[in-house]
Amino acid sequence: MEKGNIHRQRVARLEYDGGGSLAPVFSIPDSVPSAHESACGGGERSAPFLVNRLRGALRCLAALALALFGETLRADIPVPARLTQPASATEAWNVIRLAMANAGRLFEENRVDETKEQIVLMGPSLRVLAREGALEGRQAEAESLATVAFERINLLVRESMAGNLEGARTAFDALGRELAALEAAFPPGLSSNEIHSCVDHPEVAEVGSGKRCPECGKGLRPRRFPYSVIHTRVDTPTLALDLKSDRPLRAGEVNRISLRLTQQGGEPAGADDLVVAHSRRLHLLLVDETGLDFQHLAPDPGNEPGTFVTPFVPVSAANYRAWVFAVPAATRLTESLAWTLLGEEAAHSGEPPSVAGIEGLVAERDGIMVRLMTASGGPQRIQGGLTNLVRVHVSQADGTPLRQLEPLWNAFAHLTLVSWDFASVHQVHAVGGEILSPDLRGGPDLTFKLHPPAQGWWRLYLQIQVQGRTLTFPLRFRAEE
Repeated sequence: MEKGNIHRQRVARLEYDGGGSLAPVFSIPDSVPSAHESACGGGERSAPFLVNRLRGALRCLAALALALFGETLRADIPVPARLTQPASATEAWNVIRLAMANAGRLFEENRVDETKEQIVLMGPSLRVLAREGALEGRQAEAESLATVAFERINLLVRESMAGNLEGARTAFDALGRELAALEAAFPPGLSSNEIHSCVDHPEVAEVGSGKRCPECGKGLRPRRFPYSVIHTRVDTPTLALDLKSDRPLRAGEVNRISLRLTQQGGEPAGADDLVVAHSRRLHLLLVDETGLDFQHLAPDPGNEPGTFVTPFVPVSAANYRAWVFAVPAATRLTESLAWTLLGEEAAHSGEPPSVAGIEGLVAERDGIMVRLMTASGGPQRIQGGLTNLVRVHVSQADGTPLRQLEPLWNAFAHLTLVSWDFASVHQVHAVGGEILSPDLRGGPDLTFKLHPPAQGWWRLYLQIQVQGRTLTFPLRFRAEE
């Protein structure tokens, strides 16, 4: 057996499973012991002890990854292939550094259940470091240290899956120390090198700055990937918004909305500066102050850099709260920029329902019914400040399951959370990744991960597309303590 073979195998590929999700299919390399052996046990006794430990760690990590991604939760982080197939020790260290920083951010926010998605990304990179790139005469030491780090990752993922915050923190801190020891076996500065990638072609990965994408010619930027696709907190926004309507909003009439995005230095934020998310670089959400009208628009680029335009037909004459969702290429973290558009009439949404009020977890329109429930199918209770796994069931009014949901902006459903006072807004999509083929159909059940930042009443707007029609269903819930 050639030890290097285990490092060249693809870790996972994303495949559509027919039910609205993209599921990673993990390939266990030939050099890893067969499935009938214990998931975290040793390998063949005749093999060297160190290789056995590495095999066992790889097998255990693969088993944990399958348990993590192969069932209900699925992989929900957009993973460029180069993150799971680093071509060099420099790329491998870049993935490890970014994943550790992302996991650290999640620990700061006490979101232990999400750390596993970041940690498992490090496995392929550790395999590369166990094989190549160490200082002369220290590759065997690097292999030993990488094996120890693998075992720590296995423990960390198990603690994360169990929801054990303190146990996961302890394992994370220990992993950091072991990676520092591993780093010492490599040339100084190797672990801090930046990998530069294209905003539109993330499979492009180059060491060093100043290069351009061979596919589109755009300048390459330092590679980043988000610490969460459920909810990210941006402490210091990198974008600023100016939004205007050509006149006060009038119900039933077409209004022209103009947007201008600028970066921190005042320069326009153009197409090269924004990541395409769900087929667009910008998404504009609007809710009137009564909470009855919700619209999701996708502005087109204007004539000047950093400008975008869209027509808008308000249903009511009230003021509208507007939010622009954009993903800066520099951070890969979604930013929501708020604005208020004035209508001809003042209106107020009223007081939130009483604590004893009935939550609006069911909505119906045009012969279609949607119901929000737990992932297991029971009545839904959502906690503020935590990630909640929920399921939306879509049916015809007579209860017949609806399996003909069409992709809308590369998703079978969009779910927008708006706090009752309009101070906070978040958008999530059905778990599994973007739907890239217009011929695919989804339903009747869609799984979401909701993370309302605080307790209290929230409005929730579900959007689906059926037979070419976009339908919006208003719901409401109270996030509990």
